[in-house]
Amino acid sequence: MEAGAVKKNMPKLSCALAGLVVLASLAWKLTPLPDARARLGIVAASQGQRLRVLPLAPWELEYFGKAQATRWLASDNISAMVVTVVDGSGNRGAVHDPGFCFRGAGWSVVDESEMILPHGTAKRVLLRREKEDMEALYWFSDGQHAHGSAVRYWIDATVRRLTLGTSGAEPVLVLVVPAQRVSGDWSEWLRRWPALTRL
Repeated sequence: MEAGAVKKNMPKLSCALAGLVVLASLAWKLTPLPDARARLGIVAASQGQRLRVLPLAPWELEYFGKAQATRWLASDNISAMVVTVVDGSGNRGAVHDPGFCFRGAGWSVVDESEMILPHGTAKRVLLRREKEDMEALYWFSDGQHAHGSAVRYWIDATVRRLTLGTSGAEPVLVLVVPAQRVSGDWSEWLRRWPALTRL
């Protein structure tokens, strides 16, 4: 008798379960989470250091969509670096492995290595396009922990969304390239610009 009752009520139970899933999905999608916008503001520069906001290209603005992004020229008496920071909380597709962008721009990744940051690691890449070489440094950071793994970024961002933000702050992508495309001492540069490693 119980099996028959369950079988008879199965369509109603299925509809109720489907309705709950739809409501939970809508609530999950519509629940606003704090973004990382505050960490995209101008970083305090030390004496002798200069930070200047650089405009993003129109195609970049279109690509980023609802993602927040900023770019600075960070310079001192020793070097000048272009620093781009992207908060993908408004558009997850805007944050991805920078290697895809490098390759899309015609660069080949010749070498990769890990660099130590005060609160984690970054990835250093040596790039080549025809006879031109360039280095870049990038990491994903939630302001407390940093790493150079796009896969880990996606996992962290997904877990954050699933837990409605209780798993931690929104991670951002930080990408640094020399303004003159020359190699530099990354460790020394990071030591001189500690605030940028805490984005």
